Amino acid sequence: MVTDQELSLSSSDLSTDSSLSPACSMSKLSMVEELYPPQPRVTGLFPGNSTTGRPCKLETNHFSLALKIPEGKIYMYDVTVEPPWKRPYRRSDKKLYHDAIKMWKEVCPAIKGEKNCWVFDGYKQLFSTRQHAETEFKKETLVVWSREDEREVEVVIKDVQKVADIMVTRDIVEWAAKGRSGGIPQDAIQALDIVLKQAVNTDLSWESIGRSYFPSPGHTLDLGLGKEAWCGIFSSIRPCGWKDHGVLLTLNIDTAHKPATKQMHLTDGVEEGYLQQVLGGGKKGGTVDLGKGLTEVQRRIVSKDMEGLKVKYELPTPEGVRKRQYRVIEARKKPAKEELINVEGENISVVKYFLKQYGVSLKYPNLPCLWVGSRDRSTFIPMELCSMMSQPLPRKKKLPDEAIATMIRQTAVKPLDRQKKIMEGLQ
Repeated sequence: MVTDQELSLSSSDLSTDSSLSPACSMSKLSMVEELYPPQPRVTGLFPGNSTTGRPCKLETNHFSLALKIPEGKIYMYDVTVEPPWKRPYRRSDKKLYHDAIKMWKEVCPAIKGEKNCWVFDGYKQLFSTRQHAETEFKKETLVVWSREDEREVEVVIKDVQKVADIMVTRDIVEWAAKGRSGGIPQDAIQALDIVLKQAVNTDLSWESIGRSYFPSPGHTLDLGLGKEAWCGIFSSIRPCGWKDHGVLLTLNIDTAHKPATKQMHLTDGVEEGYLQQVLGGGKKGGTVDLGKGLTEVQRRIVSKDMEGLKVKYELPTPEGVRKRQYRVIEARKKPAKEELINVEGENISVVKYFLKQYGVSLKYPNLPCLWVGSRDRSTFIPMELCSMMSQPLPRKKKLPDEAIATMIRQTAVKPLDRQKKIMEGLQ
């Protein structure tokens, strides 16, 4: 049970401020000092009675949180962010969308001087403490730097319209008054979560994945096999209401770890490249000899590992180094010297094409090419011109068993060490 001195949020706290910062106004962010176990039930259903046992103090990773929102109300708007491509929205587009909305807040006349009163969820919703009519928003075309593609792209912001009034104070007060028997006010909690994480989402030095945040660059754990674990923090607003304590909101903070790929060249490295690490230095599929190519077992292991991951393609030319990022479909079955592509009606091997077109003599002609980009196009690139990018593993991609065991051992820490990491993450 939490004492009402430690965690408090009243309706007046939510409605006295006149502005909303990107991360709201947080005060009293401190570790709960005294927590007591639940009082024994008087119905007799709970083991023991009021005279058995002994009182004890507990510490939790819930922090007291005070928010001040003008009039206790947040307005939700729909917005259409239109990038230059036609494909469906991807999670990787979130950074570009945030950068586009950040620029839009600078140039939109309707919200001039109100940019700190608007936050964005990274896809479709805007939240604000200010109310505007649809006619006040005009279509805006912006040129935004795409961090993923490393180039400028044209983004259109349009169709901004209010869709809901979220009565944050009223919804949380009513929920608490019911003794937590009613449904949790999800709209209010979601809006507050987005408000609090806005500053992190727009900070280039942090990587946001769901409700977890990882500094970039930050502390990582080496898992072997070309994989690592990012170390960060998880945060979430949790409503806690008791009839004798009014309204309580806590900020739940915990450590977070995310499996990821190491940033390293596929074939060349200080000690070994990504391919050698994935194959365990010869432990998987036999001895690794890139000059002779990959066995069929090794090719299947590499293809399964790299499927769906992004690689950076760097091609040296007389004009400079051409750089592109691609998502891997698979590792081809044939080596580059036997992989044929059609160039102006003539079939030519990948090795001969790069020598003829770019003057690049491939060092490992026996390695298979990577099929990248769209399945509708036959885009084959040599492995030796690619580097694996540091990126979180997709949810559907499973870590190798050896890496899972290593991650479990390295992330299991004592409670006091975990508490220290949480406090360091907050700072």
